[in-house]
Amino acid sequence: MSPSDLAPSPGPSFLCSEASKNGAVIEALRDFFIVELQNPHTRKTYWNEIRHFAEWCQGQQLSIERVSPRDMSAYAEQDKRRTRTVNTGLSAIRTLLDFLVERGLIPINPATRVKNRRQTIDEGATPTLTLQQIAMLMDSIPKHKLIDLRDRAIIGTLHYTLCRSGALILLDRGDYFPHGHQRLLRLREKRGHVFNAPVPPELARILGEYLDAALIPYESDALFQSCKKGGKFLTGQRLQAPNLSEMITRRAHAAGLHGSITPHVFRATSITAFLDSGGRLEEAQQLARHKHIWTTQIYDRRKLKRAYGEMWRLSLESGKGDG
Repeated sequence: MSPSDLAPSPGPSFLCSEASKNGAVIEALRDFFIVELQNPHTRKTYWNEIRHFAEWCQGQQLSIERVSPRDMSAYAEQDKRRTRTVNTGLSAIRTLLDFLVERGLIPINPATRVKNRRQTIDEGATPTLTLQQIAMLMDSIPKHKLIDLRDRAIIGTLHYTLCRSGALILLDRGDYFPHGHQRLLRLREKRGHVFNAPVPPELARILGEYLDAALIPYESDALFQSCKKGGKFLTGQRLQAPNLSEMITRRAHAAGLHGSITPHVFRATSITAFLDSGGRLEEAQQLARHKHIWTTQIYDRRKLKRAYGEMWRLSLESGKGDG
């Protein structure tokens, strides 16, 4: 894979020419997107946010290396997008400016003192399924074709390993390997973290059925690949995120599960189910690979369920006999 394949279209040069006229800064920006950011989802997100920032700088007749803390504060204040989007953008800009500081191209990071907007989240917005619904989804997928076995393996992996979609599509054949009496999946998660997820027997069986039919020849080949027309053969090309999301939605709707069913739903469902079954919050944080425990708390819906259970107290029917 060439460096140009890693950069979002239309390529880093387009953004660099918007952000700065300094040759050394332009070269550093190229390295930041092509070399520093290895996760394709992070690269795409940071690309969009830094592009947004570069366009604002152009309007202020600023080059990116001449931005001051006051400029950064003004940028954050004028950004009227959602709080979560603004905070993601600030994170992307801080990371880039830290990179420029390390290169000796700017003396300080002007975004360091700009605080994220406060956001109080009691419960995540991602919908969840029940374990029975996931079982129903798996049972609805036949085993007639290779594409069926692949889709079962993908859904099983999302459910049992709690992996993000970005980590799933980065899996190679060699990332599924034996370790003593069990098997592991080597997941490449956010911020370059690598995690060896234990594979329970049920997932090992599902993956075994897929791999026996797929016959992926090399350890470096993608574990989950797109399929040729007819669904009987793999293309040799890594499955991409839009195709993954489309497959999940299509399979869910075919199983009678409607609404917004995305790959992240399985992660949210597994964390919620673990907590509902008595799992400790600290253990759920470790399983989900969350940096902060408050992120895991977003998936803890136990209080809300208890509140729903007490809603009978508001019943109009129960008050009919009162004087």
